[in-house]
Amino acid sequence: MKTATALSLSLLLVAPLGLASLGGCAGDKNKQLEEAARQEAEASRAQREAQIDQTKTQQLEGIERNKPSTENLPEGKQQLAKAQSAMVEERQKFQADAKARLQKVEARLDEARRKLQIAGGRAATSVHDKLDQASHLAAGLSGDIDHVAQVSNDAWATEKKRIEKLLDDIEGSADDVKAKADDVKK
Repeated sequence: MKTATALSLSLLLVAPLGLASLGGCAGDKNKQLEEAARQEAEASRAQREAQIDQTKTQQLEGIERNKPSTENLPEGKQQLAKAQSAMVEERQKFQADAKARLQKVEARLDEARRKLQIAGGRAATSVHDKLDQASHLAAGLSGDIDHVAQVSNDAWATEKKRIEKLLDDIEGSADDVKAKADDVKK
């Protein structure tokens, strides 16, 4: 009887250790899966950014190739045509650059969103709110960038500064959310 009691007592003591080690393995596997998902999110963002850079380069090259020629115009009209061409080119280049910046920010926001999903309920609500706000601002700014060609000459400098400031603000928010998503306890 003492042997049976000792045996069942030893099983009671050993069983939790075995379960703890099984739980530890499951926890390690979850951490490994979470880390793999985080790395995949980072790789996806990096790939998107490389594609964005390639597209921007192609757009800028296209702008350069498609400059209208002013050679066959009379002397007086050449100056005006050159000025108009330079203005259009400046806006097209700004638009290509702003779109690329915005797309990169959106890629960082997507990465942060994926990392926050991995973190589940461990991330603060304020981080989710900041992500939503930055995403909403980015969506609104996209339309503004698409319409820079229609901005009057008088409003151009102001609109350009406004868009650049919003891009800076959204980039800062994206970087902040991404950093906080990275810092969520694993």
